[in-house]
Amino acid sequence: MSDREHQEEKREEKGYVRREVRYGSLSRSLPLPEGVTEADITATYTDGVLEIRIPEPKHEEAKKIAISKS
Repeated sequence: MSDREHQEEKREEKGYVRREVRYGSLSRSLPLPEGVTEADITATYTDGVLEIRIPEPKHEEAKKIAISKS
């Protein structure tokens, strides 16, 4: 395997280490937040950068429920 087919990346930031090693093609799966569908997501690939935008799920305001004493 040539060096062009093998890529390695290591980052150390804010108390964690992220390391990715790539051989050939890459695939990654992410769970969608509750309330978001595939139709809500957009993705672009420009100049070697893949940008995926997932909207923040809408949250309903908390409802107050009166509790009565028995």
